[in-house]
Amino acid sequence: MSLSPGTRIGAFEILASLGAGGMGEVYKARDARLNRTVAIKILPQDVASDPTLKQRFEREAKALAALSHPHICTVYDVGQAQTEHGAIDFIVMEHLDGDTLAVRLARGPLPISDALTYAVQIADALDKAHRTGVMHRDLKPGNIMLTADGAKLLDFGLAKMTPVSYGDGDMSAAPTVTSPLTFTGTIVGTFQYMAPEQLEGHETDSRSDIFAFGAVLYEMLTGRRAFEGKSQASLIAAILEREPASVSTLQPTSPAAIDQIVKTCLAKNPDNRWQSAGDIGRQLKWIVGGGSRSEVAQPAAAAAAMRRKPAWLVPAATAIVAALVVGLSVWALKPTATSSSRPVSRLLLTPSPTAPLVSGAGTDVTISPDGTRIVYLGDAPQGGRALYVRELGGLEPVAIAGTEVPSDFTNANPSFSWDGLSIVFRAARKGILKVPLGGGVPIRVADDEPGFLGAALGPGDEIIFALVKLDGGNGLYRVLANGGALERLTPAVAPNVLYTAPTFLPDGKTVLYYLVGVGDQSERVAAFDLTTREQRILIEGGANPMYSPSGHLVFARGTTLMAVPFDVNRMAVSGNPIPVVTEVRHPGLITAADYSLARDGTLIYVPADVGAGGGLARVVWVDRAGRLLGSAVDTPLKDPRDLQVSPDGHRLLITTGLADISVYDLSGRPAMPLVSGSTGSSGAPIWSPDGKQVFFTGRRDGLAGLYSISADGSALTPKQVPISNFESLGDYFPGSSPMPPLTWLRDGRLVIAANRSTGGADIMTLPAEGGRAEELIRTDYVEDSASVSPDGKWLAYRSNRTGRDEIWVQAAGGSAPVRVSQNGGREPLWSRSGRELFYLEGPKMMALVIKAGQDFAFDPPTMLFDGGFLHSSRVLQSRPFGRLTLDSADLSSRTFDVVADGRFLMFSAVEESAAPKASAPPGIMVVQNWSEELKRLVPTH
Repeated sequence: MSLSPGTRIGAFEILASLGAGGMGEVYKARDARLNRTVAIKILPQDVASDPTLKQRFEREAKALAALSHPHICTVYDVGQAQTEHGAIDFIVMEHLDGDTLAVRLARGPLPISDALTYAVQIADALDKAHRTGVMHRDLKPGNIMLTADGAKLLDFGLAKMTPVSYGDGDMSAAPTVTSPLTFTGTIVGTFQYMAPEQLEGHETDSRSDIFAFGAVLYEMLTGRRAFEGKSQASLIAAILEREPASVSTLQPTSPAAIDQIVKTCLAKNPDNRWQSAGDIGRQLKWIVGGGSRSEVAQPAAAAAAMRRKPAWLVPAATAIVAALVVGLSVWALKPTATSSSRPVSRLLLTPSPTAPLVSGAGTDVTISPDGTRIVYLGDAPQGGRALYVRELGGLEPVAIAGTEVPSDFTNANPSFSWDGLSIVFRAARKGILKVPLGGGVPIRVADDEPGFLGAALGPGDEIIFALVKLDGGNGLYRVLANGGALERLTPAVAPNVLYTAPTFLPDGKTVLYYLVGVGDQSERVAAFDLTTREQRILIEGGANPMYSPSGHLVFARGTTLMAVPFDVNRMAVSGNPIPVVTEVRHPGLITAADYSLARDGTLIYVPADVGAGGGLARVVWVDRAGRLLGSAVDTPLKDPRDLQVSPDGHRLLITTGLADISVYDLSGRPAMPLVSGSTGSSGAPIWSPDGKQVFFTGRRDGLAGLYSISADGSALTPKQVPISNFESLGDYFPGSSPMPPLTWLRDGRLVIAANRSTGGADIMTLPAEGGRAEELIRTDYVEDSASVSPDGKWLAYRSNRTGRDEIWVQAAGGSAPVRVSQNGGREPLWSRSGRELFYLEGPKMMALVIKAGQDFAFDPPTMLFDGGFLHSSRVLQSRPFGRLTLDSADLSSRTFDVVADGRFLMFSAVEESAAPKASAPPGIMVVQNWSEELKRLVPTH
């Protein structure tokens, strides 16, 4: 039975179908009495006559009605109503917006922090259900909804409130099923998440849910099911006999304690599992809060031992274990000599409201060498600003005497001394000062230098400054720690080359820093040997370098931290840089990214305020009917545009912000930044046919042109694609007009669009390595947004030759064009098979089917869906489809793409209420023992 929109069930009006399963059909509906949207689950009539199934349906209603928990779907009503289809039994529940965990897992594993957060919520919900006497018995990703309020446990259709028998365990009665499947009969549940006792037909209790919870947690962290099989029999054998690979084997960045938690959940014998979901939740909360990776309790062994001991020993043993856990937790938080003895833990440190971190500043946080104290520039309660020191183990920051500066002052660039007892910083109109943290009179070590770009304090009695001199003497300078004359260390350079953010390597004799080319906006990481006075360039295209004790060079590229193995003895990097932290505050070209590394491996950084100064959007999966299937990229993006899927279907090219081009991995790995907007304008990127290069249009040194860069991040400086004959093409002005790359011909030539001085735009071709540009389509009108069919035969493009934008198709080698759109169109794009052509008609996604044959023939275009997604090249200026007149820059931007299975990737606006607020006070993220995580993320051998 299927209910159509408008059908009434009592006081509820059906709006749309949400899905169906073995135990019922679910509809979106409106409660006319309370004017709210609800979900209604009905029992299908074809099974209503089965007393067993109807009993389970009623059991679900009673079970859910008895539960009240923020992470369990709420039941509003239950009853039976007469409709045109006859009597219908129904349950009314809260309507949840979001994706099921199953939909999210289709894109790969969750970030560890998200997985642990959801796991805590699910465990807490299960604990509540079990304490009420309710088992779920079908816990799986499809029965967990991810909403803005967190995870919600739903579908208690197989819930059990009292013990029942499931027969003699004869598996021959089980029907043949495909994975995954819930079926009725001898076995109740879904195979992949069923406990051994369920499969064998034995008595079950809450520990069967704990087994399923372990399987779900395993899948959230690894992206793989704990048990797999090619057939029903092999899957059952895997659950009954085999152990899955450890989580840490598949997800090396996960806390080691997770292995023990999951392993205990998945124990074959229920007596060896965790004995309550509450125990699991408490262990997970401990891990989230930074608990030790080695002190996970052994619940099964402890429980078995308790059963063999006299009763008087139980409370005594419990108290001892609790004391040990507390004591070991406190011990684990103490600073130690070796970072590997502590887990990786994260906390967001929000400075005191009376001394907030200065918003919008940069390079104003630093951490002590031993990783125990943070110094930052904050607003003083009495007015003005000052440096504050915050002990990681303390509760309140303390102002450092003698560091007061005016309220409009930023970029104090504080740096710790080698021993961590003093701070050097710049105070406006007071000079560059050194002040002891323990109290004392500040020492003036140099005159006020408005061009002060950071200091490094070595083990000896010296300080290295990066200075910008008005007389052109930019470079590194040395001064004694107690003051004196400045000694210039580096040779003369061009006035527009700046030295920035120096820091010492562990040898105390070599300084890391980065060079900024103000004219070409280039960035280069370099090292300077104080003994030999030799400078060595280590990275082209990076900023703000620091050394990690894990053996890595860490640096910033835009708002992303990158890492690469670094041999300090040879002063050489090896391999390709890999993104390790995203969204780090980085205010400008000569202002270093706001992060700092301690010698004990602790990382601190100020998260970037992605909500400030522009619109946010998500990259989402959409089906052919326009239904939202979930997010393709976990985090919202600022002003995204130019979306394109890689040839292998695993990565995305997206331009964000002002002009940042990045590669986003659909498996959930951190984005790989390719081109920073701070180094010049850029946009309209496309993949090379083999996916190894990215071509884009950009502006460097005031001239626009075409550029290419490696897609894997191995080369950080783009290369210009030379166009040898543009000077002879007098109608074109490449120096001032963008030339976006559009698509590729089968012979390897790049198709580009070029503006004419007389108006209009033409489509041209250019060899990938550069050379002679040739006109492919030239008219008196505007032609651009070209797309070549996968077989290379046909070229679709946008043209305004009829007086409005329409989609035209012609043979790629040249032929009479055919108009294929009827009421306007833009952004033509072929399906991966080449059998369809998609384009946008105002708010509508249109498709036309291509008929087989030598000549181009097609069926009339049809609408797939109408509106609902962003289509401007700038989210800041965009509205839903149909409300914005697009300019020429928008028309060269891609706002959707299609993958091989027919799903669309599109931009969806983030509601203003859900976006980060620019006015929120910034905090400081602290990652203790980050160097251990770095070893796993970026292996050094």
